[in-house]
Amino acid sequence: MDTTANRSARPQKSGPRKIALKTEGKTVFVDPAEVSVIEGRGNYVQLQTPVRSYLVRESVSNVASKLERYGFVRIHRSTIINASLVEESRTSPSGEARVRLKGGAKEYNVSKKYKSALKPLATCWI
Repeated sequence: MDTTANRSARPQKSGPRKIALKTEGKTVFVDPAEVSVIEGRGNYVQLQTPVRSYLVRESVSNVASKLERYGFVRIHRSTIINASLVEESRTSPSGEARVRLKGGAKEYNVSKKYKSALKPLATCWI
C-alpha cells in the first residue's frame, strides 16, 4: 500500500491562523487580519489593531519577513501595512507616495525604495 498517496488524499488540518506575540511577559495570539499597521519604535515594533496596540521587541526587518505570507507589505524602513486594508494610494507631483488604510484617517508615507511594493496590491490595474 502506497502511504505517500494515502497522506496526500487526507484533508489537511487548517488550524487557526494566528500571530503569537511575546509582550508584557505573556504570549498574545492575534488574528493577522486584525493588524492594520506595524511601525518601528526603536528596538521595538508596535502592531496596531482596532482594539489596541502591542509593543514587541523585534526588528522591523524580521517582522516584515515573517508576516509577508500573511499579506503584509513593507512601505518604509519603519512601516509595514496590511495590504488587504489599503484603500487608497496617492502620489504627489513631487513624486512622494502615500497610502491610506480602510477606516483610518491617518496616511502613511511610502519611501522610494519600497514604492514598487504597491504594485502587487491589486490583481488588476486599469
